[in-house]
Amino acid sequence: MGKLLTVRGVVFDMDGTIAKTEHVQFALWAKTLRNHGVRFGRENYFRYCGKNAGMIEQMLYADYG
Repeated sequence: MGKLLTVRGVVFDMDGTIAKTEHVQFALWAKTLRNHGVRFGRENYFRYCGKNAGMIEQMLYADYG
């Protein structure tokens, strides 16, 4: 039987803290919303940053129906 691994810590990267992937996330949001007829620019995107999924869903519905 193998050795058990003792975990001493876990690192969570909240987008942009360690890896700069915000531009990828924006591009995916813009493409997805464009497929639904919504024009979504960076000025819109930054309003949604830092929010949880439930909040984003409510905001998108309020903004775009």
